[in-house]
Amino acid sequence: MKKLLKLILITIILLIILLAGYYIYKQYFVKQETNEAIKAIPNDSFIVIQTPDLFKAYKQITQSQLWQYLIRTDYFADINKDLQSINKYLKATPLPEKFFENRPMDFTINVINGSWDFLAIIDLKSMGKFSSDLDIILSSIPKYKTFKLHYSPDDKHNYLIYKFVYLPNQYKKYFIGFAGNLVIISPRLTLLKKSLSALRGTSIADDPDFKRLESKPLSPGLFTIIVNFKQLDPFIRTFQDHRDPYIQTISQGINHAVLSLDVKDNFLSLKGVASLDTVNSYFKALSQTKPAVLNSYQIASDQTAAMVALNFSDYKNFYTNFLKAFEHEEPRQAYEIEKSINVLRNIAGIDIDKDIFSWIGNEIALYKLTPEYGKRAQDIVIAIQTPNPVSTESKLDSLTKKISNISPLKFKQIDYRGYKISLLKINGFFRLFFGHLFANIEKPYFTILGSYVVFSNSPETLENIIDDYHGGYTLNNDDKFTSFLDKFSRKNTFFAYINTPLLFKNLLFFTSDRDRQKLIKNKDLITGFSKLALQLTAKKDLMDINITSVYDPNASLDIIVHQIEKQTQINRLLQDIDSMRFKISIGDTIFTDGEHTIRYSTGQIYMKGNVKNGHPFGQWQIFYPDGNLKMTQMFDMHGHLNGLVQMFYDNAPNSKLAEFYIKDEKIDGVLLQYYQNGQIKAQIEYKDGMRDGKATLYYSNGKIQAKGRYINGKKTGRWKFFDKQGNMLSTEVWKHGQKKR
Repeated sequence: MKKLLKLILITIILLIILLAGYYIYKQYFVKQETNEAIKAIPNDSFIVIQTPDLFKAYKQITQSQLWQYLIRTDYFADINKDLQSINKYLKATPLPEKFFENRPMDFTINVINGSWDFLAIIDLKSMGKFSSDLDIILSSIPKYKTFKLHYSPDDKHNYLIYKFVYLPNQYKKYFIGFAGNLVIISPRLTLLKKSLSALRGTSIADDPDFKRLESKPLSPGLFTIIVNFKQLDPFIRTFQDHRDPYIQTISQGINHAVLSLDVKDNFLSLKGVASLDTVNSYFKALSQTKPAVLNSYQIASDQTAAMVALNFSDYKNFYTNFLKAFEHEEPRQAYEIEKSINVLRNIAGIDIDKDIFSWIGNEIALYKLTPEYGKRAQDIVIAIQTPNPVSTESKLDSLTKKISNISPLKFKQIDYRGYKISLLKINGFFRLFFGHLFANIEKPYFTILGSYVVFSNSPETLENIIDDYHGGYTLNNDDKFTSFLDKFSRKNTFFAYINTPLLFKNLLFFTSDRDRQKLIKNKDLITGFSKLALQLTAKKDLMDINITSVYDPNASLDIIVHQIEKQTQINRLLQDIDSMRFKISIGDTIFTDGEHTIRYSTGQIYMKGNVKNGHPFGQWQIFYPDGNLKMTQMFDMHGHLNGLVQMFYDNAPNSKLAEFYIKDEKIDGVLLQYYQNGQIKAQIEYKDGMRDGKATLYYSNGKIQAKGRYINGKKTGRWKFFDKQGNMLSTEVWKHGQKKR
């Protein structure tokens, strides 16, 4: 027994000596090609994610609150399941973990052949000398079949590539290539070959613009992120068929950004520096003016799905720099702009400095509203900050009069809830003075809200904006938005914001058929990152950049409940009924007793009914301009409203819109509001002209949307909200019109 133990000990010692000798031989006598991981990243990569220690970063990510939220979604639940399987495999087989532990890793996203895919590049350092001995390990990966390939980008190099085919689904393939100390992984062979070729001098590290940024110090984070903004537009086009002008502007204006990524609680933030394209007119002009304070969210509707704001210390200076850059970028279009401005000067007698530049302050913002909010998904709103709203109103009145003198188009000013809505009849006004980014306003209707002149394509959209502003439904009063805004500096140069739950329908509207189902399948994940913003602040020839997103798994539900709640507060028809604005007036005209007809200027009947003692009497009918019946009202012998009032949709069948009773000029009883399909939309009890009693709102399928009570016109008690299937979404408690919880 003693001899046997001695023999075993000698054998173990000899084995250790042999292994140690082999390691020394590999370490010191076998020549190894040594490469930097950054040198294997193609120069047209869109995003590069770098970490000095993959395993450490993985542990920090998977232990974060954000990760715990994410794995509740189907998409990340599958990823987490795969990661658990990998963990189990690594624990059972420690050798692969030894290869990757404490190793730097670069992960890239690349656009290739109209779609996108990824590269993973791992620096094995000295362990790379063992890559030729990995056959046994790589060939033993369960459920995969292994093939060997070779790739020679030039006469000097011949790289080994392993092809792995997943046996249960042979369309699922991975390729692993070795370049000295680097191991490179991708599902695309062409992308892997592109990475190997980049080592010959076509990598992102060879780009002079990137080299300039690489030396800039970053705050510490889990990862370093490199973004090649030139590839942003091609990447977005892998999801949608059309080119978005706002994405194009960012893609053409920023070259590269180097950022530090950090995850804290449910926030994901990227901060660093970005380099600008000195040719792009917007960003060149912005970089040459001082930043200004972002304030446009104060008048923005809380139905804003996306917002872009430009902030500048002096608009005239910005515009001068913009035109200079634009002359270089698009000389023909710059000439046309100058020509159009001369027409305004010479024919309309407009003084550009006095009539236009003088009322433009430090900010111009563009909002995209949620599609449900307007009649068209592409409706947008533009807000221009003005230093003096009172004098600006006078200047705009003067400007519209000058334009009216040379324009055959006439527009009667609308007075809506005390706000004037006018039409600025300058063809291509925003293209002339703000460039193509703001050119989608075809007919600039405008009003003044606070210290902003607000423009839109339609008066109806402005009325909706006024409703929200008047009712306090703005981003400024949205606690979640203002809390999110605290993550950014108030003074900046460029600010872009997205509310993904509200923007999701826009994404579906513009996305190609092939990707629409993917978006729908991953809706919870996409809309969970409920708020995303990009902020740029000019700093010499660079920009400080901050990209932050917050993950809120309840965001979509909160928006649905908020919209239902808002309907009960801001239903315009109900507001008109509550205020008795619908009551007709026959004016100061003296009518003889009997039947009378009043007409529109077109000759079409406006309203008709009987007059008694100079007052309307009995039933009066009111008509839409196209001749359809709009409303019927009942008057007593004193000219007071008394009896049934009926309202109708503007259609030939005269579909009923609402009906209610008036008693002594006050609404009394149950008010019924209808959808065009005849289903009840709202059922609300009134007493002495105020909402008092039960209130129930319905979906068009007949299911209850919300229900609660009013007392003396104010919400009181418990209100319940439901989805279209009848499932309860949320409850709120109100007291004297104030929400308690």
